[in-house]
Amino acid sequence: MATGQADSEAEGEEAPSVHGTGDASRVWLPELVQRVAAFLPANVVACTLRLVDKATAALFKGPEHTVVLLSQPVPEAAFAQRWGRPEKLRALTLSQRQKLLRLTARSGSLHNLQTLVAMPDYFPPLCKDVFSAAASAGHLHACEWLLERSCPWGGEVLSAAARAGHQHVCSWLLAKGCPWSDTAPAQAAHGGHLALAEWLAQQRPGEVDAHALLVGAAEGCELPTLQRLHSQWLEARGQRLHSWHEGPVLDAAAGSPTADWRAKVEWLQGRGYDWEAYSLRCLLPRADWRERAAWLLERGFPLGGLQGLARIAAGAGDTDALGYLFSLGVQLSEEHAQEALCAAVRHGHLPAARAVCPPAHRVNGQLLAAVAARNGQLRVLEWLLELLGPVLVLTRDTFRWAAGSGSVDLLAWLRDRDCPWSARAFEQAVQAGSEDQMQWLLERGCPTGADGEPYLAASSNDDVAALCCLQRLGCACPRDTFMRAVRRMAASSGPPPSRRALRWLLQQGCDAEWPQAEVAAQLSVSQRELHGIIKELRDWHVGGADPPVG
Repeated sequence: MATGQADSEAEGEEAPSVHGTGDASRVWLPELVQRVAAFLPANVVACTLRLVDKATAALFKGPEHTVVLLSQPVPEAAFAQRWGRPEKLRALTLSQRQKLLRLTARSGSLHNLQTLVAMPDYFPPLCKDVFSAAASAGHLHACEWLLERSCPWGGEVLSAAARAGHQHVCSWLLAKGCPWSDTAPAQAAHGGHLALAEWLAQQRPGEVDAHALLVGAAEGCELPTLQRLHSQWLEARGQRLHSWHEGPVLDAAAGSPTADWRAKVEWLQGRGYDWEAYSLRCLLPRADWRERAAWLLERGFPLGGLQGLARIAAGAGDTDALGYLFSLGVQLSEEHAQEALCAAVRHGHLPAARAVCPPAHRVNGQLLAAVAARNGQLRVLEWLLELLGPVLVLTRDTFRWAAGSGSVDLLAWLRDRDCPWSARAFEQAVQAGSEDQMQWLLERGCPTGADGEPYLAASSNDDVAALCCLQRLGCACPRDTFMRAVRRMAASSGPPPSRRALRWLLQQGCDAEWPQAEVAAQLSVSQRELHGIIKELRDWHVGGADPPVG
């Protein structure tokens, strides 16, 4: 039987709301929406709730509601809309695509991970870093999914899970045969996970890095635990750390988040541990680092040792910290000033760069321009151009490094100032993997070279998307490119080779001289897997075997 509401709708009458009106704003009240949002993940608010209407978007306009954290689960529809099609990825460099894959694994969303893996031309084969990302977030289901797909792993995966305190993941990894890491107990101690650190140490008591374990304990554990582990792993075995290992232990204690950090420093110094002018790199993240630095100076830490802390502050853009250090009398040597300046330039922290910059005649201008260009720091390059002039900044090397940054705006800025370029710039863009940059350069007449080098650059990265882009843009691919790529891979000390780029070159009609290819692979010292890959490709290309996977 039809309800009364259905009857009234059939007659063309508006169904009454609970308030007797059809105005949704009567129930979509700001205070109610905010209450609902308080129970939703931040990414759901950013990707879903804000899209309801303009009023809701205005209600959640702060950065905490508009920035999507890819390391947290992203609503599947929003993720697919932003990253789920190849054209959405063309502006990204290869390293950015790899980072997207790692962050998605860390989020634990298998659906989103599958969305990316379904575009193999744009994403490299699954690797240890992806496994580590999932393990560090404690996502056992993602680890299981990765293992089912033969994702490589290693001791770093175990260490990643240990540092985050995920014993269930550590136990699963070891049960499944994950390679051991002698620093896994130390990583657990770094995170303050004492029970896990001791459990891991019990698994392989003869394969534990005692120095790393003590550094971890000095940072993450309280004094009694540090004393016990020190006795267990050193004194009971009649051992002592080498002098160059003592500084990191003291540094970790000085920067420890535990309330008894002073007691740990005093105890270690009482046992003869020496600073050796160490950098105190663990100190800066602590809110009370100024008080700690003053206390440490009173106990004999050398003032010159704070130069390393200034370098870290510059890299973080912390001008307040730099000002405090300079007020203590810290003076940067030429070497430390250059390192601090490079750190600030690399991360685009212009005020910090100005604060640590020595006189212009002592600045390595070409190095700084290269660092800024490589990292896409346009504002910093503007400053360097004003400070050092065009001879040092507007060079072919600067443009080449900029071509690998992923920033088309930076390339345009350089060309507007008549910065010269060369075929090496285009090769750098190919190696970086940004299709937008490749297209921009070609459209403006950047030389590409005539010997197929761009294809070799893309092949060495196993970046099939870059290979396809080169073909789409009309770049010539010489017939000997496959053989040259094999020889380059055989001589490389980089990551293990993959089949995909080599297979693509064969599919485009490149010549394959199989005996010579196998000899090159057999003679390779660093790429042990290449010979097997060449055999698989030969069986497929010549004998009609199933296409090699991966």
